Amino acid sequence: MPVSDFQFIDFDIDLNKNPFNGDISVVGDRNAIRQSIMNIVLTSPGEKRFNDDFGVGLRNHLFELWTPLQSKLMEMDIKIAIARLEPRAVVDSVIFEEDSDVAKQGSSGTANQLNLIINYTILNGRKSKLTDTLQVTLQKVR
Repeated sequence: MPVSDFQFIDFDIDLNKNPFNGDISVVGDRNAIRQSIMNIVLTSPGEKRFNDDFGVGLRNHLFELWTPLQSKLMEMDIKIAIARLEPRAVVDSVIFEEDSDVAKQGSSGTANQLNLIINYTILNGRKSKLTDTLQVTLQKVR
């Protein structure tokens, strides 16, 4: 699809080189919004220079005791951050899943892994609604 056919265009966050013209590759529409939401969720506040309130900071919560209250607070933080920083999408739901090994042990947070599913609707100005899902898994690295 030519670049002119996209409604939304962003630079590829990996800064990959376009093999045809040697310039930085671009991502469009659904991939551009998914990349943006992933960037918002994985960036910690204060990590981005000159924009101290950008991001959610999920990594900061990786080693915390995971309770229903903590889950609800993180869900609200994610929804607020995406509503504020990504006007092209509206979050429908945020789901935190427990790791299967942790669930077998019967306690939350012992595997130091966080599984997150964000369902959102893309606001594209067209009559058809586009929905998408972003899955993020954060885990401790040894």
